Amino acid sequence: SLGRLASAKKGNVDIHIFFDSKEDMGFFDAEPGVAGVSVHFPYSGETADEAILDFLRKVENRASATVVTDDYRLARYAGDEGAQAISTADLARRLSKIG
Repeated sequence: SLGRLASAKKGNVDIHIFFDSKEDMGFFDAEPGVAGVSVHFPYSGETADEAILDFLRKVENRASATVVTDDYRLARYAGDEGAQAISTADLARRLSKIG
């Protein structure tokens, strides 16, 4: 789980998850109360992708930020902002190594 990832990094990672709406959360369990994991929703009229980029622009050290997405355009825009972008498959592989 993402909570395991946050705890495995011993507080050195904050995970921010963005959804277009609460209905889009689907099967996802937000794991309320897990340190280092936050769920966000965009402002009215904004998409989750726009919210991600707005959030990313406020990060001081963007080179330390990683955006997980399978959306090529979002990955490219995140890279343009100085962040790393990885696919959901890459994240799944990283999570499987944590156990």
